Amino acid sequence: MVQELVVSRRNPALWWIVANAVGWAGAMGVFEALPDNFATIGCGCAIVGTTQWLALRSQLRVSLWWMVGTSLAWFGTLYFLAPTAGVFDPHFFWLGGIGGTLAGISQCWTLWRRASRPLLWVPVSTVASVAGWFAGVTVGWKIFSHVGDLWSVVIGGAIGGFVIGVLSAPGLIWTAASGKCNFGSPRAL
Repeated sequence: MVQELVVSRRNPALWWIVANAVGWAGAMGVFEALPDNFATIGCGCAIVGTTQWLALRSQLRVSLWWMVGTSLAWFGTLYFLAPTAGVFDPHFFWLGGIGGTLAGISQCWTLWRRASRPLLWVPVSTVASVAGWFAGVTVGWKIFSHVGDLWSVVIGGAIGGFVIGVLSAPGLIWTAASGKCNFGSPRAL
C-alpha cells in the first residue's frame, strides 16, 4: 500500500500531481516575492512549465517544447490579461480557463506524435485549470488574514496546482494511452 503511494517511475500520475503543486506554489511565491514585471511573470511561468516537463519527460518523452509552450501560454495569459482583472473580480477565475486552454493547445502539439488522442487534452487542461484556480484563490483568500501575503499565495498555489494535477492526471493518462508511451498503463492511476 505504502509502496503504491511513493513517488516513483511506476506512478507517473503522482509525479504529475506533485509537479503541478510544487510548480504553482513556486510560481505564486515568485509572483508575490519579486517585483511585478515582465521577468517575474516569465520566471514564475517557467517554473510551472519546467516542473510539468520534468514529471513527463521519462514517461512520455515530451520535448522541451512542452516547457516552452506551457511557459509562453501562461505568460501571455498572466502578463496581458491579469492586470485587467482584480484579484476579487469574478473574471479573475477565467484566467485559469484561458491559460489552461492556451497551455492545453501548446501541450497538444507536443503530445501529437506521442499520444493517440492529443486533442482531448485541451478540454481536460481547461477544466482542470479553472477548478485549480478557483480552489487556489479561494484557499488563499480564506487563509490570508492568518498567514499573510506570501504564505497565502504559496499555499493557494500549492492547493490550486494539486487540484489541477488531480483533475488532469486521469485525462493525461487517457489522452496518452497508446502503444507510443508508457504513461497509459492502468497502474499509473
